[in-house]
Amino acid sequence: MEETKGFRFSITELNQRCDRIVNSFNRDLNEFINYGYTAETATALEADNTTLKNFLSDEYYQGLLQMATKEKNDIKEGLLSNLVDLRNRYRLCYGSSSVDYKLLKLAKVALLSDEETVQKALHTCQVCEMRLDVLNSRM
Repeated sequence: MEETKGFRFSITELNQRCDRIVNSFNRDLNEFINYGYTAETATALEADNTTLKNFLSDEYYQGLLQMATKEKNDIKEGLLSNLVDLRNRYRLCYGSSSVDYKLLKLAKVALLSDEETVQKALHTCQVCEMRLDVLNSRM
C-alpha cells in the first residue's frame, strides 16, 4: 500500500492545530526543551502559521480566473463580431462568388477555438491590408 505524504485536512484546520501546538509549546516550554526544542522553534512555527493565514483563499483565485475567462470571452465575442462585419463588407465589395472573397476564408468563424480565431483575424488583416483601396468604398 502506498503511503500518502502530506495531510488530509483543510488549511484552516492546519492553522488551528498550529495555534494549539504553539500555545502548548509556550505553556510547557521547559518540557519541550528536554526534547531538544528551543524557543526559536515556537517562534518559527508561529511565523510560518501567520504567513499561511495571510494567503488568500482558493475561492479568491478561482474568482479571478473566472473574471479573466469572462474578459477573454468578451474580447473574443467582439473580435468575432468585427470579423463577421468585415466579411459582409468584403462580400459587398467583391461579391460572394469572387476569388478575392474566397481568399478571406471566414466561413464558420464562430466555431473556431480561441487560437484559431486569433490566427484567422491576423490572416484577415493581412488580406484586407492589400485591398484597402477597394474596401474603403464600404468603410
